[in-house]
Amino acid sequence: MEIRMDINVQKLSNISSTGTEQADNTYNTSGKNINITNTPASGLNNINSNAYSVLKNLMPGDVLSGIINQIKDSQVLIGFNDGSLLSAHLTGDANVSKGDNITFLVKNISDNQISLKVISAGEQQNMFIDKALEAAGLYATDENTAMLKELLSLNMPVSSDMLNNMNRLMAQYPGANINTIANLIRLDMPVTSDNIAMFEAYKTFDAQINNQLNSLGLNIYNSINNACMTGDLKALSNIENLINGMYGINGTDSEVKSESLSNSFPDDFINKLTDKLNSVSDAGKALSDSIMKDNISLKDTINYILNNHSLSDPSAGITNSAVFKQLLGQFITETMRLTPKDVGTPGDNPINSFYKRVRKNIEDVESIYKSSNINEDISKNMEDIKSNIDFMNDLNKNMTFFQMPLKFSEGEGNGELYVFTNKKALAHNAEDVSAMLHLDMEHLGPIDVYVKLNKKNVSTNFILESEELLNFVYSHIDELNERLEKLGYSTHFEMKVSENVKDEFDFVNDFIERDIRPENNGQYILDVKA
Repeated sequence: MEIRMDINVQKLSNISSTGTEQADNTYNTSGKNINITNTPASGLNNINSNAYSVLKNLMPGDVLSGIINQIKDSQVLIGFNDGSLLSAHLTGDANVSKGDNITFLVKNISDNQISLKVISAGEQQNMFIDKALEAAGLYATDENTAMLKELLSLNMPVSSDMLNNMNRLMAQYPGANINTIANLIRLDMPVTSDNIAMFEAYKTFDAQINNQLNSLGLNIYNSINNACMTGDLKALSNIENLINGMYGINGTDSEVKSESLSNSFPDDFINKLTDKLNSVSDAGKALSDSIMKDNISLKDTINYILNNHSLSDPSAGITNSAVFKQLLGQFITETMRLTPKDVGTPGDNPINSFYKRVRKNIEDVESIYKSSNINEDISKNMEDIKSNIDFMNDLNKNMTFFQMPLKFSEGEGNGELYVFTNKKALAHNAEDVSAMLHLDMEHLGPIDVYVKLNKKNVSTNFILESEELLNFVYSHIDELNERLEKLGYSTHFEMKVSENVKDEFDFVNDFIERDIRPENNGQYILDVKA
């Protein structure tokens, strides 16, 4: 599609130099009149002067952008960024509408006539990419082109500094996804191998801190049994210090109170454990007696077993038993998981305080082992947990997100809260919030709960995995409604079974890039002279 501009450059030159050309409310081109409302003569002279200064500098291959101000028959009036107006004659299959923002390529200039070609969105992008890469001193390779397209799709700047920084990071992390690196920069997060790995893991829901905690508990269990089998007392002592270290320092914010076994386990478990202890040795009977009298904590029970050879010896069948594995699992739960009650504690952010404590206690434990040969699997577990906490902390600079490794009376689960309303909007209006809570629970499976809060009005939509789960939630919805109404909220609930992949939450599309909207319908708006 081409637009031929019938412009008398000499006439514009006279207007520019003398300013005496008479003007009225019609713009005459090729003998056809196009009305221009509210344009005084002096303003038109100024416009023509601007137009002339643009035209005299144009050369084939130049690019300029303008808005279609008026259309009449085959005549169009084009307004440019500097306020100048030019009339053009449409030729060919020119499909333009009033208000369109069009980018043109100067094809020919001859006999005071300028031929412009309307550049399609794809052509605009390719031209823009070539010029941007050239300005940054980068070759137009497939990888660099893909990099620039990614930045454009995220509405990010494409300055030379940005392009060279992206290029450097792509070379530094050759296996990383371009979208991952770009989003980390956009979110003001450090681009590190840990954050890249975490971002990729979050995309596939493989970064649940609850799973990392389970893995840590299993590796502690395996390390204890390896140390007991080989008689490695130093390794056993290291693990004991690790366990004690995760309970923090008495009298400080890092301290975690260890509960008695009766507060942590059902009666049938305690009976199974005490029966096993009674059958081993006098030390076992003494521990069993303390448990039954409810005067020994979980932490002290584990320490007692590890410090008594008659109980830690593999032949005793204690440390390598299922009940001992459950004790260690409860140690992880006690020191590194939240109860629903903890989450609802008033005051400063309880989840933020929780993660600060967990991270500090892990760092304190690690500092003890700087000179020790701690189990590599345990060390990696602790590094992974710290990386996950750091990733969440960095992400929360601009967004509101956190995981909640939860402990319930009959099991455990993982919760992830995504607040869709960005922090800037929340700062101005905290009463209008949109969020999603993703829950993975041991017996119920995955649940997505979408919540919209407008002042005291709460709208909630449950997306559930099965009809059975839907019936379960429905049977308890009155309890939730009653609790919310007591807090002064007006509620509305909807629920459905997830039907297809469209119902599945996407970490990148539905959260990270949720607020990104393409501008100008994909057009790359350039100045009058690009």
